[in-house]
Amino acid sequence: MGAGRDAAGPGAGGSTAGDSRAADRGPDPSDASAPGIVSAVFGLIRTPEGEPVQGATLTLFGPSGARLDRVDSLADGSYIVSVPGTGAYDLVVSAPGSAPRSFLIEVGADPLVYDVELPVSPDAVT
Repeated sequence: MGAGRDAAGPGAGGSTAGDSRAADRGPDPSDASAPGIVSAVFGLIRTPEGEPVQGATLTLFGPSGARLDRVDSLADGSYIVSVPGTGAYDLVVSAPGSAPRSFLIEVGADPLVYDVELPVSPDAVT
């Protein structure tokens, strides 16, 4: 009988007490695999008439010219690109019926709202 009580007591194999304590601590700040600080740039792509531009391609380039993110705008013209941190970036926006446009943007500690007016041919807007 005594062996059964010991197996069911604290620290016995199969106990989840150790797992719950580890979960309560949260992420280990010294863990190199933990994600770093990431910001974002988001906004709307619209024509000069205010119509949303669906399917515009937005490409974010870093200071070295490396491509960091690439997304397409949604039906309402909205987009969001990930940014690895603060600094200056080149945001290139293109869409069918429009010449590509490049914007130098400055991202701080908070996400940046950046709306773009993109002239496109009327039949290219969906």
